Amino acid sequence: MRCDQPMGLPTEASVFLEENCKMVPELSCPKCGHDITMKSKYSCRKYGIYEGMFENEYPLVEYDLKDGSIVREALEACPWSSGPMMFLKLVDKDGKDLFVWGEESINSQL
Repeated sequence: MRCDQPMGLPTEASVFLEENCKMVPELSCPKCGHDITMKSKYSCRKYGIYEGMFENEYPLVEYDLKDGSIVREALEACPWSSGPMMFLKLVDKDGKDLFVWGEESINSQL
């Protein structure tokens, strides 16, 4: 069966985001602003898309870091193995690679 295979970010990028991403509460009171839930999520937003098979669209996200900087997801590679395997990398605001899968890691997934 052929299908899209979004592989996401490398593990190191996910760990980096967990440690450095600005967090926002999932739910706050609309009147007073106090946090209603103890859960929080990354401060992020969609800034673009990438496409898979059959014109399926997937979001590219940029994240706000605690130090005030921004990092973004970008498509690193898209090899084919029963469908596109879409590997994302994390880049800084200027597009410089911060965390990548690398050719060896990508090839090991094929």
